[in-house]
Amino acid sequence: AYSAILLQLLNGIEGSVVQTMEIWISWAYWLTVLLAIALIPYIYNILELFRPETIIRKLTRNISRDTILNHADNDFLTSVFDITHNSIMKYDTATIRYGLNMLTARINDQVSENNTLAQNSEMVKIYGGHLERCARQAIDLHDEEILTIILDQFEKTGIHCADNRFDNPTWQIITIISEVEKLIAVKDIPESLNRVRELIRAIGKISIENNFSETPFRIMVCQETIAKHAIDKINPQDRFSRYAAILENSIESL
Repeated sequence: AYSAILLQLLNGIEGSVVQTMEIWISWAYWLTVLLAIALIPYIYNILELFRPETIIRKLTRNISRDTILNHADNDFLTSVFDITHNSIMKYDTATIRYGLNMLTARINDQVSENNTLAQNSEMVKIYGGHLERCARQAIDLHDEEILTIILDQFEKTGIHCADNRFDNPTWQIITIISEVEKLIAVKDIPESLNRVRELIRAIGKISIENNFSETPFRIMVCQETIAKHAIDKINPQDRFSRYAAILENSIESL
C-alpha cells in the first residue's frame, strides 16, 4: 500500500526526483527487503505447526493443577490426548512417545507437596483415566509397542507418587493399572502382562518401604490376579511357556 501511494506521487519518468522523494523511495525499497527476510521465520513457524510435537509442546505448557482439576476447563489435557488417540490409530509411535513423556513429566510436576492429598489423588485419577483409554485402544489393536509406551507412563507416575510418599494417589494409579491388566489378559498379550507385573513390583517395593497403609494391599491383589491369569493361560504340556515364567515371577513377588 505504501509503495502504491508512493507511485501516485511520482510525476512521470522524465525529470529529476527531489531529495525527499528519493528518501521515500529508498524507504520503500528497504521495507520490501525487510518484509522478504521476515517471511523466512514466519514460514518456518507455519511449517512447524504442522508437526504434532510442536502443538503438544505448546499445549503442555498450559497444563497446571487448576486446568487439570477444573473439569470444565481442561481442554489442554484433552487436546493432547486427542492427538495421542489419532496417533495410535496411525501407529505413530514417535508422536505417542513424545507426547506422553511430556505429559507425564508435566503431571508429575503438578503432583507435589504444595497440594492437598485429595488434589493429588484427583489429578492422578484424571490422568490415569486418560492413559487407561489409550491403553484400551492399543490393546484392541494388539499393538504391544504402543502399549509398552503407555505402561511406562503408568510406572513413572506411580513411582513418582510412591517416592513422594503419596499413599492414596499411588493406590489410585495401581487400581487403574489393575483394570488395564485384566484387558491384557483377556486379549492374550503375555509380554505386556509381564510388563505390568514388573511395574507393579517396582511401585510396590517403594510403597512397602515407605510404610503405606493402602497401596500394599492393592499391590498384592493385583499380583495375585496376574498369577491367576497366568495359570489360566498355561498349557500343561508346555512347562516353559511365557505364562509359566510370569506365574513364577508373580509368586516370587507375592
